Amino acid sequence: MLRSPTDKSNITYGSAPDLNQGTDDRSPDACVTLRSSKRRRCDCGSSDESKLDVFINKLTSWKQDTDSKLTGILESMNDIKKQNAELLASNAEIEKSINFLSEKYDDICEQINNQQERIKAFDLRLSSAEEATEENNRLSRANSLEIRNLPIKQNLPQEELIRTCDLIFKELGTEVAPRDVYDIRILPSKQESKTVIVTLNSVILKNCILRAYKDFNKSNPHGKLSSSLLGPNYPRQVIYMSENLTARTRRLFYLAREFAKAENYKHCWTANGRVLLRQEDNGRLIVLNSDTQITQLTTLKSKN
Repeated sequence: MLRSPTDKSNITYGSAPDLNQGTDDRSPDACVTLRSSKRRRCDCGSSDESKLDVFINKLTSWKQDTDSKLTGILESMNDIKKQNAELLASNAEIEKSINFLSEKYDDICEQINNQQERIKAFDLRLSSAEEATEENNRLSRANSLEIRNLPIKQNLPQEELIRTCDLIFKELGTEVAPRDVYDIRILPSKQESKTVIVTLNSVILKNCILRAYKDFNKSNPHGKLSSSLLGPNYPRQVIYMSENLTARTRRLFYLAREFAKAENYKHCWTANGRVLLRQEDNGRLIVLNSDTQITQLTTLKSKN
């Protein structure tokens, strides 16, 4: 059996589902019932704004720090630029000073070279003058001879000297008249044995006396010329006779004798005021003019 639907408008409920039904919207109580029974949601907009402010503050702080650092860097760069400019200026001054000193150095070197050239020229002129002086001294002594190791007094008169020398010349077998003697003197010495310089009027006569002296000693190897011929009051001692050499030639003769002993040269002697060397009897004659030649001979001997 079909039933017709019930009219719901006349149905009364124990509790009204519509709480607002039958009430005045303007009453105070109605406001209470109109409140929402659900929980309110949080205000998320204000939280986002807070985070943004924090981020902006941090960004601002970072920017300030960065600006401060950049400012410090710029100041440092400006200081460096200033220092660099000062260094460039200082380098320019130093370069000018170096160029100035370089020019002065070149001038000084040129002056030194010129001075050295003048010194060389002066040395050549001095050497030439020394050679000329040595040659003049050699020529002035060409007719003189030395008689050494004579046991006589320092202040012996010339007449006694001439008599003493005349005894020696006669012993050698040579005739020397007083007129042949140009000058005769005793060299100053503190030793008891003296050296007498006899200057003759002839170089030929001087050479004859020296030749007779060498021949006498060769003929009498055990009875060489001695002072015993002067008289019984004189001590017996060997008398030496040679050319009257200059100081330079005398030193050169000493060096030549030492060289001859060391290098086994058989002959070393003087003639006409010059020093001569000969290694063998018929060997090459070497005339020594300076000690440089002896050094050269020594170097040549060591190489061979």
